Amino acid sequence: MRGDGRIFKPKKSRFWHIAYYGPRPDGSLGEIRESARTDDERKARTLLRRRMAHVIANREKTVRRFAPTDYIPTSSKSSLAAAQGIAGNPIWRIDSTMFAQLVGPIVYAWVRGDEVLYVGVGASGIARPFRLSHHRALRACSDDGHLLIWTCPTPVAAYQLERELILQLAPRENLTVPRDV
Repeated sequence: MRGDGRIFKPKKSRFWHIAYYGPRPDGSLGEIRESARTDDERKARTLLRRRMAHVIANREKTVRRFAPTDYIPTSSKSSLAAAQGIAGNPIWRIDSTMFAQLVGPIVYAWVRGDEVLYVGVGASGIARPFRLSHHRALRACSDDGHLLIWTCPTPVAAYQLERELILQLAPRENLTVPRDV
């Protein structure tokens, strides 16, 4: 699965290698590749899981290390104006109510003009529609496309709404109709 790292065997090597995303020795973030020093695939996967667990366990330290607090004067570290001076104006401002809705069950539709291209469900919020690798419809939207999001009280309600929208709108990128919940 994306974000879990990978193992591979280079053509001229008898050993498996691992690759994962994390902090490099020079302090930058990016893909790290290393030899697993074994020809046993299971041992290579175990090493990858260990490395990924280490990255996740140290994520907070990594994020703090790269935070731009060095550039903010001590007297204004919590100032919104100071943050905007560093990063510019944010594109979204999400309050706690909206945040709670966006991490709960949602139904979403990729739309171009008046045409609904794809309808999907995110049982755990907006992560699914924002995953670029998931959608052919996003590529089909080009510049004039947009995303519509409906929040739902339960995952079952979200799946029911998704099915109803697919049956009513027949989006061209939905290749199947979900089963009735």
